Amino acid sequence: MSAALPIGAKQLQPQLHAPTISRLGENEKTNAKCENIFSRTVNIFSRTVNIFLNYVKQADGLKATFKVIYHGADWWKQLFGAVPSNIQNLRKLTNDGKNVISATEVPGKAFDIGRKLARVWKEKSLYSIKELVSSASQITGPLADGIKLAADKKIIDLTPKALSQVGFISNSGLAVGTTMSAYSEAKKVASLYSGFQHATSRRESRENAHQVAKHTFDGARFGSYAALGTVGVTGTLLGITFAPWVPLAFSTGALFFTIVGHFYTKFNHLDEKTGDLASKKA
Repeated sequence: MSAALPIGAKQLQPQLHAPTISRLGENEKTNAKCENIFSRTVNIFSRTVNIFLNYVKQADGLKATFKVIYHGADWWKQLFGAVPSNIQNLRKLTNDGKNVISATEVPGKAFDIGRKLARVWKEKSLYSIKELVSSASQITGPLADGIKLAADKKIIDLTPKALSQVGFISNSGLAVGTTMSAYSEAKKVASLYSGFQHATSRRESRENAHQVAKHTFDGARFGSYAALGTVGVTGTLLGITFAPWVPLAFSTGALFFTIVGHFYTKFNHLDEKTGDLASKKA
C-alpha cells in the first residue's frame, strides 16, 4: 500500500504545473498567429499572381510589361553605361511589341473620334468639344508608335526631321490630353476627400478612402505623362536637349502609377472607372 502524501502536497501540485500550462497556452497562441500570418501571406501572393496573369492577358497589361523591360534597359544604360547586347536586343524586341499593340489601337480610337465628332455636331456644347479634344489627343501616341514601327521596319521611308515632327505631334497630344485628365482626377480627389470627412458609416468611409486612393494613382499617372509630353514639346520648340534621364524619369513614374493603380483597383475589388466597390472577382 502506498504511503499517504503529506498534507499540502496536493495543494502544491497545481502550482507546480501552472507555469507549464501557461507556456503551452502561449505556444498555441504563437503557433496560431504564425499560421494566420502564413495563410494571409500565401493568399496575398496567390491573388497578386492571379491579378498579374489576368493583367498580361490584356493589351494594356502586356504593353505595360513590355515597358517595364525596355525602361529597365534604359535605366541600366543611365546607371552603368554600356548595355549588354542580349539586354539591348530584348529592349528592341519589347519596344517593337509595344508599338505593335499601340498600332492596333488606332482604328478603335479613330472610331471613337468619329462618334465624338458627331456628338459635337449634334449638341454643340462645351462638354462635347472637350470630349472630342480628349479623344483626339489619345490617338496621337498610338499613331506615332505605329509610324515609328513602320519606319523602323523600312515599310515607309521617313527622314529624321519627319520622325521628329511625328514625335512633336505625339508629345503635344500627350501633354494636352493628360493635363486635362490630371485636372479632372484632381477635382474628383478634392470632392471625394470632402465626402470622406463627412462619411456617416464605416463602409462609406472605406469606400471614399478607396476612391481617393484610386483617383490619386490615376492623377499621378496622368500628371507624369503630362510632364513627359511637356518636356518633349518644350525641347522641340525651344531647341533644348534634356538629359536622357529626365523624360525617362517621367515615363517610368507614369508606368509605376499605372501598374500600382491597376493592382490596387483589382486587389480591393474596385470599379476601374469610378473606384466604387465592385463585385468580388479575382
